[in-house]
Amino acid sequence: MIIKPSRLAQRYVRAFLLRMASENRGSVAVEYAMLMLPFLTILFAMLETGYMLFISILMEGATSDAARQVRTGNIQQAEEPLVLFKRTLCDNMFNVVKCDDLNINVKAFGNTLKSPGNFAPGSAGELIVVRVSFKFSFVTPFLADILEASPNGGDGTVLLVSNSAFRNEPFKN
Repeated sequence: MIIKPSRLAQRYVRAFLLRMASENRGSVAVEYAMLMLPFLTILFAMLETGYMLFISILMEGATSDAARQVRTGNIQQAEEPLVLFKRTLCDNMFNVVKCDDLNINVKAFGNTLKSPGNFAPGSAGELIVVRVSFKFSFVTPFLADILEASPNGGDGTVLLVSNSAFRNEPFKN
């Protein structure tokens, strides 16, 4: 009995496919490979979101401590008020974020002449608003894509802002 080569190839391919369909030794490796990328993406997104919240909480505390120095008049009585304010703020950030990356804005609302720039700590009894912001960039592509779809994002960053508003205590000018 002579078998045509096309029939032989067809029989060989069918036997191979039946053998592969019944084989299950590599199924765990294939399932693991399929699920590893989404699992790692979600894991890194959770870690990065936690890190962003950690920076936000750290910035809130540092802003509160630096604002306290303005409120009590320690900053205004220093020789270089802006340098002392930045040092107080940056010391409380514990080098988690570079101090140069923080945007500092201190505004006085009262009778004081407004100083040029973003730093006007005011005098005794004036209303002061301290605002510190930081642009946090995501590394995880999943989160950056979500932010690009949001109306606020677009560049894969989030603006973290910490505010403190108060009236200066009475101190000697």
